[in-house]
Amino acid sequence: MLFLGLGARSWAACGLCECGCRGPEDRTPGWAADLDARLVGFAWDGLRGNYTQLLPRLQWTGARGRVAGVVPVVRADARGASAETGLGNPTLHADVWSGPWTLSVQLELPLGDDDKGLAADHTGVLPFVAYTARGGGWTLTPRFGYRHSLDSEGHGHVLGHHVPLLVNPHADDEFVYQLAASRAAVTAYIDGQHALKGEEKGSGYSAAGMAYKRPLRAGPALRLWTEWPLTAPRRFEWKVGAGVEGRF
Repeated sequence: MLFLGLGARSWAACGLCECGCRGPEDRTPGWAADLDARLVGFAWDGLRGNYTQLLPRLQWTGARGRVAGVVPVVRADARGASAETGLGNPTLHADVWSGPWTLSVQLELPLGDDDKGLAADHTGVLPFVAYTARGGGWTLTPRFGYRHSLDSEGHGHVLGHHVPLLVNPHADDEFVYQLAASRAAVTAYIDGQHALKGEEKGSGYSAAGMAYKRPLRAGPALRLWTEWPLTAPRRFEWKVGAGVEGRF
């Protein structure tokens, strides 16, 4: 096993907006499907390496809200250890909106490969609120929420050993936030987490990123983004991603 015998962390495998909410909120009604690919570098607990996520997503948007779901496929590769490939925890996402306000909830289901260290063996819930302000060609979108684990375990077990998680690590209870500023096809954002309980209580983590979204001639939209940590300690070293989105 890739992560057998390493120190345990109460971290899980979904984060704010895993169902996709970077940039201005899109309320276009109808069905949409997209596929994201993400490459993330990490260095902690004596491990250095990277993991790759493929995130197929399906969503339906109505007049007053939206529902969406993601089932991640993950490959983690650390130096000096065997690579592991499997499923992350599926994530369900629901929004309701009124004017510039959006109320959302994200649910992580413990159905992934926690025995490989690729998913948490707990259920997680993340309610958050967003406000969208537009003016002068800019769109500002702050988001604030609270992540909570509904179970006591935040890691998997293999042969009696704890298996730490590397994919989108976070504490069982923490305050989360994101501030995004968009103009035309480009979005810049800062997001972060602040642990409220457990061994990480009082620790804060923040990151900055840039995203680009452009419709293609054939109809789908292309997304490119990168993200880097602003604080130390950090939960990742770097992130890059690309995706396509289509409507039907």
